[in-house]
Amino acid sequence: MKILEFDANNASERVLRGVYEVVAAYERDEVPGDEPAPFLYHLTRWQASCPEHDTRDRFYAEIDGEVVGFADIKRLPLDDPANMQIWLMVSPRHRDGGVGERLLAHVIDWGEQQGVERLAIDLASHLPDNDEVERLGMSHVLTLRRNRLLTRDIDWDLMDRWVQRSRERSSAEYELVRFETRVPDEHLEAWARIKCVMNDAPDGELEHEELIMTPEKWRAEEEETEARGDDYYAIGALHKATGEFAGFTDVFLPRHWQTHAWQEDTGVHHAHRGRGLGKWLKAEMARWLRADRPQIERIDTMNAGSNAPMLAINVEMGFRPLVDYKVWQAPTEVIRARLAAGTFAV
Repeated sequence: MKILEFDANNASERVLRGVYEVVAAYERDEVPGDEPAPFLYHLTRWQASCPEHDTRDRFYAEIDGEVVGFADIKRLPLDDPANMQIWLMVSPRHRDGGVGERLLAHVIDWGEQQGVERLAIDLASHLPDNDEVERLGMSHVLTLRRNRLLTRDIDWDLMDRWVQRSRERSSAEYELVRFETRVPDEHLEAWARIKCVMNDAPDGELEHEELIMTPEKWRAEEEETEARGDDYYAIGALHKATGEFAGFTDVFLPRHWQTHAWQEDTGVHHAHRGRGLGKWLKAEMARWLRADRPQIERIDTMNAGSNAPMLAINVEMGFRPLVDYKVWQAPTEVIRARLAAGTFAV
């Protein structure tokens, strides 16, 4: 078996399609009954350049010219250099054959050369791989929930009432500002500051450093969003007295998967909570998407299972649980020792 760096901009069609088949099989297992994301959706993501503060590195394994495994690695080298998060996928025909073990060992070797000390992996809770990573000495540190809203099920009268009540309650102090693709220069610094409110989201026992957003980092993220084939919609709740954003919500709209939308973040600064801004932002975004993107059939979002306030808003909107994920974490040295002892079988 060979393990090679995956460079989607120079890979052959055979390798690209082979990696996609591994990823598609993983997605079918992850969300039973769902069709995997289209090939072009993944290809544009693989080919996009990443900002230096939020990087992706990838490796694939092959046997006799067949792609049998894939590892996708996310790191925050500037803010959290000691951690990496991975998604490890093995072709169904080659599971339990040591492919995952060797691919994981390769990733750990590579990561430690980058200064990584801890590894995290999230797995759909129904997958048997959870037992394997526990045997590697990894700890379950956080539970995430992927929720889905079918646009045909949205109660638009309810959305209108949320908007009306919020305007009556808060429009004297706040106004909602829409951004498409790019945040204007005059709002950029305030936007970077409000994005940091996501550091308040529950993170369980996950050991990590916070991402500190800056105007420069945000501009780099906008460039990556464009390159990977996504459109971007955002709404900020501007506090009129200070010119600062009190809250925001944003979505990514894949051009190569136009029936699908990703609800990214929704957050309200602690000084402005209790005023209904979360519902106002979410309802206005739903109405914007209905008007501009009527082809969208579903909106998916991820929340920590312990994030009760946001989960309550999502449930009232019509989001329903799709998949729960367990996030596992351990020092690389612990995983390395368990691998050497032969306790991993994927």
